[in-house]
Amino acid sequence: MSLEAFGQLFTPAVDKSTVLRWERGNVTPKRAIEIERVTGISRHVLLPEFFGVPEAAE
Repeated sequence: MSLEAFGQLFTPAVDKSTVLRWERGNVTPKRAIEIERVTGISRHVLLPEFFGVPEAAE
């Protein structure tokens, strides 16, 4: 999936430079929750330092 296509999954849509920043690890807790909602990727995986380690990984 392209950066542009991934950005279109969000409301409002985000541009590819924002998605690129997320790929590089620059994700806020609020955005991690939104990414989790849209993609199913756990917020714990995205930001373990903020949300803790996923239970299955413990």
